[in-house]
Amino acid sequence: MRRIALTVCTCDNRYLDVLKVFLYTWKLHNGEDVPIWAALYNGNQGIFDGLRRMYGNLTICDRELPARNWEVDPNLIEIMYQRVHDVRAALSEPWDQVMHIDCDVIIRRNIDHIWDGVEPNTIKIWDRGVKREKQGRARYQAGVHIFGNGTGTRLYYDYWMRKIGDGWEFHDGQRQMYFAVQECGDAIHRVQLPIEYNDLNYGDNSAIWHCRHTHLDRDQKYRDEFNRLLPAAQKAYEGATC
Repeated sequence: MRRIALTVCTCDNRYLDVLKVFLYTWKLHNGEDVPIWAALYNGNQGIFDGLRRMYGNLTICDRELPARNWEVDPNLIEIMYQRVHDVRAALSEPWDQVMHIDCDVIIRRNIDHIWDGVEPNTIKIWDRGVKREKQGRARYQAGVHIFGNGTGTRLYYDYWMRKIGDGWEFHDGQRQMYFAVQECGDAIHRVQLPIEYNDLNYGDNSAIWHCRHTHLDRDQKYRDEFNRLLPAAQKAYEGATC
Protein backbone atom coordinates (compact mmCIF):
# COMPACT_ATOMS: atom_id res chain seq x y z
CA MET A 1 0.00 0.00 0.00
CA ARG A 2 1.50 3.32 -1.11
CA ARG A 3 0.92 5.90 1.61
CA ILE A 4 1.96 9.49 2.18
CA ALA A 5 1.31 12.05 4.92
CA LEU A 6 1.14 15.78 4.21
CA THR A 7 1.63 18.63 6.67
CA VAL A 8 2.32 22.36 6.57
CA CYS A 9 4.19 24.73 8.88
CA THR A 10 5.74 28.17 9.11
CA CYS A 11 9.39 28.30 10.13
CA ASP A 12 9.23 30.83 12.93
CA ASN A 13 10.61 29.69 16.27
CA ARG A 14 7.29 28.69 17.84
CA TYR A 15 5.99 26.59 14.98
CA LEU A 16 9.32 25.10 14.01
CA ASP A 17 9.43 23.52 17.47
CA VAL A 18 5.91 22.19 16.91
CA LEU A 19 7.05 20.51 13.69
CA LYS A 20 10.10 19.04 15.44
CA VAL A 21 7.92 17.38 18.09
CA PHE A 22 5.55 16.06 15.42
CA LEU A 23 8.36 14.47 13.38
CA TYR A 24 10.12 13.15 16.47
CA THR A 25 7.02 11.47 17.90
CA TRP A 26 5.94 10.07 14.53
CA LYS A 27 9.33 8.41 14.04
CA LEU A 28 9.52 7.27 17.66
CA HIS A 29 6.29 5.28 17.43
CA ASN A 30 5.98 4.54 13.70
CA GLY A 31 9.43 4.54 12.13
CA GLU A 32 10.13 6.19 8.78
CA ASP A 33 8.27 3.90 6.37
CA VAL A 34 5.59 6.47 5.49
CA PRO A 35 6.87 9.40 3.42
CA ILE A 36 6.04 12.77 4.96
CA TRP A 37 5.67 15.76 2.65
CA ALA A 38 5.97 19.12 4.38
CA ALA A 39 5.15 22.53 2.93
CA LEU A 40 7.36 24.95 4.86
CA TYR A 41 7.12 28.70 4.74
CA ASN A 42 10.01 31.12 5.19
CA GLY A 43 12.59 28.43 5.96
CA ASN A 44 16.25 28.11 5.06
CA GLN A 45 18.73 25.36 4.22
CA GLY A 46 19.87 24.95 7.83
CA ILE A 47 16.29 24.31 8.94
CA PHE A 48 15.68 21.86 6.10
CA ASP A 49 18.86 19.91 6.88
CA GLY A 50 17.92 19.64 10.54
CA LEU A 51 14.43 18.37 9.74
CA ARG A 52 15.82 15.77 7.34
CA ARG A 53 18.16 14.57 10.07
CA MET A 54 15.07 13.98 12.18
CA TYR A 55 13.11 12.11 9.53
CA GLY A 56 14.94 10.65 6.58
CA ASN A 57 11.80 10.01 4.51
CA LEU A 58 10.90 13.70 4.42
CA THR A 59 10.22 15.80 1.33
CA ILE A 60 10.23 19.56 1.78
CA CYS A 61 8.54 22.10 -0.43
CA ASP A 62 9.91 25.53 0.45
CA ARG A 63 7.62 28.49 -0.02
CA GLU A 64 7.96 32.17 0.67
CA LEU A 65 5.24 33.99 2.52
CA PRO A 66 4.97 37.76 2.91
CA ALA A 67 5.85 38.94 6.39
CA ARG A 68 2.77 38.72 8.59
CA ASN A 69 2.23 38.68 12.32
CA TRP A 70 1.66 34.97 12.96
CA GLU A 71 0.75 35.65 16.60
CA VAL A 72 -2.07 37.97 15.57
CA ASP A 73 -3.14 36.21 12.37
CA PRO A 74 -2.62 32.46 12.93
CA ASN A 75 -4.93 31.21 10.18
CA LEU A 76 -3.07 32.70 7.25
CA ILE A 77 -5.31 32.40 4.24
CA GLU A 78 -2.38 31.80 1.88
CA ILE A 79 -1.33 28.71 3.85
CA MET A 80 -4.78 27.28 4.29
CA TYR A 81 -5.72 27.63 0.66
CA GLN A 82 -2.40 26.24 -0.51
CA ARG A 83 -2.78 23.08 1.58
CA VAL A 84 -5.93 22.27 -0.39
CA HIS A 85 -3.92 22.38 -3.60
CA ASP A 86 -1.19 20.25 -2.02
CA VAL A 87 -3.56 17.43 -1.14
CA ARG A 88 -5.23 17.61 -4.55
CA ALA A 89 -1.80 17.36 -6.18
CA ALA A 90 -1.02 14.26 -4.11
CA LEU A 91 -4.26 12.68 -5.29
CA SER A 92 -2.94 13.04 -8.84
CA GLU A 93 0.10 10.94 -7.94
CA PRO A 94 0.20 7.12 -7.53
CA TRP A 95 -0.55 7.12 -3.79
CA ASP A 96 -3.22 4.72 -2.57
CA GLN A 97 -3.80 6.58 0.70
CA VAL A 98 -3.14 10.26 1.43
CA MET A 99 -3.20 11.63 4.99
CA HIS A 100 -3.53 15.28 5.83
CA ILE A 101 -2.27 15.95 9.35
CA ASP A 102 -1.76 19.24 11.13
CA CYS A 103 1.74 19.73 12.51
CA ASP A 104 0.48 20.74 15.97
CA VAL A 105 -0.08 17.13 17.00
CA ILE A 106 1.75 14.75 19.31
CA ILE A 107 1.91 11.13 18.18
CA ARG A 108 1.70 9.06 21.35
CA ARG A 109 1.77 5.48 20.07
CA ASN A 110 1.74 3.42 16.89
CA ILE A 111 -0.93 4.55 14.44
CA ASP A 112 -0.81 1.75 11.85
CA HIS A 113 -4.55 1.13 12.28
CA ILE A 114 -5.44 4.69 11.33
CA TRP A 115 -5.23 3.57 7.70
CA ASP A 116 -7.76 0.73 8.20
CA GLY A 117 -10.93 0.97 6.14
CA VAL A 118 -9.54 3.58 3.76
CA GLU A 119 -10.49 2.03 0.45
CA PRO A 120 -10.46 3.84 -2.90
CA ASN A 121 -12.89 6.77 -2.98
CA THR A 122 -13.09 7.00 0.80
CA ILE A 123 -12.55 9.87 3.23
CA LYS A 124 -11.84 8.93 6.85
CA ILE A 125 -12.53 11.93 9.06
CA TRP A 126 -14.07 12.79 12.42
CA ASP A 127 -17.69 13.82 11.94
CA ARG A 128 -18.70 15.79 15.04
CA GLY A 129 -22.41 15.52 14.32
CA VAL A 130 -25.47 17.28 13.00
CA LYS A 131 -25.70 19.68 15.98
CA ARG A 132 -22.64 21.58 14.78
CA GLU A 133 -24.05 21.76 11.26
CA LYS A 134 -27.27 23.32 12.58
CA GLN A 135 -25.15 25.84 14.48
CA GLY A 136 -23.40 26.81 11.25
CA ARG A 137 -20.11 25.41 12.54
CA ALA A 138 -17.66 22.97 10.96
CA ARG A 139 -19.12 19.48 11.20
CA TYR A 140 -15.88 17.76 10.20
CA GLN A 141 -12.66 18.20 12.17
CA ALA A 142 -10.06 18.35 9.41
CA GLY A 143 -6.86 18.29 11.50
CA VAL A 144 -6.33 14.61 10.74
CA HIS A 145 -8.04 12.90 7.83
CA ILE A 146 -7.18 10.32 5.19
CA PHE A 147 -8.28 9.79 1.60
CA GLY A 148 -8.38 6.56 -0.35
CA ASN A 149 -7.33 7.71 -3.79
CA GLY A 150 -9.73 7.34 -6.68
CA THR A 151 -11.96 9.24 -9.07
CA GLY A 152 -14.43 9.98 -6.26
CA THR A 153 -11.86 11.57 -3.98
CA ARG A 154 -10.47 13.67 -6.81
CA LEU A 155 -14.03 14.74 -7.66
CA TYR A 156 -14.56 15.67 -4.01
CA TYR A 157 -11.43 17.80 -3.88
CA ASP A 158 -12.20 19.50 -7.18
CA TYR A 159 -15.66 20.34 -5.88
CA TRP A 160 -14.32 21.61 -2.55
CA MET A 161 -11.74 23.82 -4.24
CA ARG A 162 -14.48 25.37 -6.39
CA LYS A 163 -16.78 25.71 -3.39
CA ILE A 164 -14.36 27.58 -1.17
CA GLY A 165 -12.97 29.70 -3.99
CA ASP A 166 -10.68 32.63 -3.40
CA GLY A 167 -10.71 34.66 -0.22
CA TRP A 168 -12.23 31.93 1.92
CA GLU A 169 -12.04 31.87 5.68
CA PHE A 170 -10.37 28.81 7.19
CA HIS A 171 -13.23 27.60 9.37
CA ASP A 172 -15.71 28.14 6.55
CA GLY A 173 -13.45 26.05 4.32
CA GLN A 174 -13.46 23.31 6.94
CA ARG A 175 -17.24 23.57 7.18
CA GLN A 176 -17.56 23.16 3.41
CA MET A 177 -15.89 19.73 3.58
CA TYR A 178 -19.15 18.22 4.78
CA PHE A 179 -21.14 19.77 1.94
CA ALA A 180 -18.56 18.65 -0.62
CA VAL A 181 -19.00 15.05 0.53
CA GLN A 182 -22.78 15.41 0.25
CA GLU A 183 -22.44 16.86 -3.23
CA CYS A 184 -20.40 13.87 -4.40
CA GLY A 185 -23.12 11.42 -3.35
CA ASP A 186 -22.20 7.79 -3.98
CA ALA A 187 -18.91 8.78 -5.62
CA ILE A 188 -17.25 9.02 -2.20
CA HIS A 189 -17.75 7.10 1.03
CA ARG A 190 -17.12 8.60 4.47
CA VAL A 191 -15.65 6.51 7.30
CA GLN A 192 -15.62 7.80 10.87
CA LEU A 193 -12.17 8.53 12.25
CA PRO A 194 -12.05 7.39 15.89
CA ILE A 195 -11.48 10.31 18.24
CA GLU A 196 -8.33 8.63 19.58
CA TYR A 197 -6.61 9.67 16.34
CA ASN A 198 -7.60 13.35 16.61
CA ASP A 199 -8.10 13.98 20.30
CA LEU A 200 -8.62 17.62 21.22
CA ASN A 201 -9.13 16.70 24.88
CA TYR A 202 -5.85 14.79 25.39
CA GLY A 203 -7.10 11.44 26.61
CA ASP A 204 -4.43 9.32 28.28
CA ASN A 205 -5.02 6.38 25.92
CA SER A 206 -5.32 8.37 22.68
CA ALA A 207 -2.88 7.86 19.83
CA ILE A 208 -2.80 11.47 18.62
CA TRP A 209 -3.20 14.63 20.67
CA HIS A 210 -4.24 17.58 18.54
CA CYS A 211 -3.75 21.00 20.09
CA ARG A 212 -7.05 22.83 20.55
CA HIS A 213 -5.53 26.28 20.32
CA THR A 214 -2.99 28.01 18.11
CA HIS A 215 -1.29 29.26 21.26
CA LEU A 216 0.00 26.06 22.86
CA ASP A 217 0.29 27.52 26.34
CA ARG A 218 -3.49 27.72 26.66
CA ASP A 219 -3.71 23.95 27.22
CA GLN A 220 -1.58 22.98 30.20
CA LYS A 221 -1.78 19.21 29.72
CA TYR A 222 -0.73 19.47 26.09
CA ARG A 223 1.95 22.01 26.90
CA ASP A 224 3.47 19.85 29.65
CA GLU A 225 3.77 16.88 27.29
CA PHE A 226 5.14 19.11 24.53
CA ASN A 227 7.79 20.53 26.85
CA ARG A 228 8.75 17.04 27.99
CA LEU A 229 9.32 15.90 24.40
CA LEU A 230 10.95 19.02 22.95
CA PRO A 231 14.52 18.47 24.32
CA ALA A 232 14.75 15.03 22.67
CA ALA A 233 13.25 16.40 19.46
CA GLN A 234 15.80 19.23 19.48
CA LYS A 235 18.66 16.75 19.86
CA ALA A 236 17.39 14.79 16.89
CA TYR A 237 17.14 18.03 14.91
CA GLU A 238 20.74 18.87 15.77
CA GLY A 239 21.90 15.38 14.82
CA ALA A 240 22.79 14.22 18.33
CA THR A 241 22.07 10.69 19.51
CA CYS A 242 18.79 10.60 21.44
